[in-house]
Amino acid sequence: MPEPEKIERLLDHPAVQRLFRWMTRQDPDPARGPSARDGQCWLGRFFEAYADPGPPAPSGPGLRWWRPDFAIPYLLTEYVRRKTGSSRETFRRRVFGNPAVRRGLVATVRSVGRLGLTQPQRFVAPLMVVWNFTQACNMACKHCYQDAGPTGVLSRRLVPAKSQTKPEVPKDEAGQEAGRPSTMLGAVLSPSKGRRADLSRRLVPAKSQTKPEVPKDEVGRPELSFDEQKRIVDLLARHDVAMIAFSGGEPLMSPTFLPVARYAADLGMHLTVATNGTLLAPDKVAEMVASGIRYAEISLDSTDPAKHDAWRGSPGFWDRAVAGIRNVVRAPGIKCGVAMTVARWNLAELRPMLEWCIAEGVDTFYAFNFIPTGRAARLADQDLSPAEREQMLATLQEYLAGGRISIMSSAPQYGRACIELGDPAGPVNTGHYGHGGGRMTRILARYVGGCGAGRCYMAVQPNGDAIPCVFMPIRLGNLRTDSFETVWNHPVMEVLRDRDDRTGHCRICDYKYHCGGCRARSWGYFKDLRRSDPGCKFNQAEWHAAQSQI
Repeated sequence: MPEPEKIERLLDHPAVQRLFRWMTRQDPDPARGPSARDGQCWLGRFFEAYADPGPPAPSGPGLRWWRPDFAIPYLLTEYVRRKTGSSRETFRRRVFGNPAVRRGLVATVRSVGRLGLTQPQRFVAPLMVVWNFTQACNMACKHCYQDAGPTGVLSRRLVPAKSQTKPEVPKDEAGQEAGRPSTMLGAVLSPSKGRRADLSRRLVPAKSQTKPEVPKDEVGRPELSFDEQKRIVDLLARHDVAMIAFSGGEPLMSPTFLPVARYAADLGMHLTVATNGTLLAPDKVAEMVASGIRYAEISLDSTDPAKHDAWRGSPGFWDRAVAGIRNVVRAPGIKCGVAMTVARWNLAELRPMLEWCIAEGVDTFYAFNFIPTGRAARLADQDLSPAEREQMLATLQEYLAGGRISIMSSAPQYGRACIELGDPAGPVNTGHYGHGGGRMTRILARYVGGCGAGRCYMAVQPNGDAIPCVFMPIRLGNLRTDSFETVWNHPVMEVLRDRDDRTGHCRICDYKYHCGGCRARSWGYFKDLRRSDPGCKFNQAEWHAAQSQI
């Protein structure tokens, strides 16, 4: 039996899963105190000890493989290390020596132990949280999913995913009820068929479930206070969230962004930021690195300054974004990514943009899927057709295989394209932020590939609201007032995790575990999480149905 299949069978064995549950019990070592940063479980302490073995004397600190509780995992770790051809020093520094990797490993082992080995893999908590840190932004981009802007007012409205109080029912411009408060969850999970409306006006106001006093800043934004932001970081750390991706708005406009980042970095999380780049002066980049930010992703939608500025709302932004990119590329201790929202107007610039990034020394190119939400709902005619999206995916796969730059995409079909178009031993996308080569990676992609919303990823709004994805404005609760478990295990999330619970081709697709379709696009066009993604070449009928609404 090939090695990858042996590993699958091993992980699927009930005895191994019982062992995983024991190893990841959140039972802190009293000697270490309740704030231990290793996940407060035995496995985390083992990983930490492997990374820093200490002196070899029996009385010394760190890893002592002859200890009964460390002997078996030590031998298993050595087995995996030898099979992968890695040195012990590499494992210590790059794997177990990275606190965020340790968190992710603990969370994965805990999830397999508690939930079993599933396709796609379910997780007891998200591996990554995207935090829309502030609604404020110094730009007013035409396609902003957050509807952010200079005023910082939270104008983007969320669909409540559970019943609210009983006051008036919001109505759309045709006078239809936008959602009955007592049956809103049913509307989200089992939407009505065939209803048409303006894509930009199909959201209903979110109402708080309780009426706590909501702190507001000087312009009336219901955003989290600094203490509340730190409490959310503590909450994510307790659940072994490995990565926080800060977004916005423009995070660098918030005076609490870098202090909160430093607080999260001290708890062992991997931190990234998505920014428009206009505020990335050299001293600001240095402050970001000192605060623990290890990756900055700057938006750039065209190699033509005039086109980029027109899309982003004001002249001069291209020059400032490019200056920011170059400042990050030159800075030590941080990697640089460039993000491009690929639409009809700039699809022809994809190759020139990739070549520009390579010439500038950019580490990663991230192609964002166009999704009709926020202000982009008014630009649905700019969405790529399935044929145009295939053109985009083929270009991304070509550059990924070429190896000159790392290529990521929020389009879940990217994983399928890597398998269809690439060499069997070539690189394949494994999710939002990963790719690798070989048979083992292709098997791994069945468990972690495709859309991660509600399964290994969720998003947090500036006011603490939790949503499945930044492109999916469905309110699950608020981390100010609701428990993490209530939010993460919301019925909407259960729908997103079950790729058999789909309609159309997405239900039967050979690539559903590598892809699963973009649920945000299904929601954006049809308000139906189960409906097939209209952006895929296998879903032409859905594409025509979506276009009929424009």
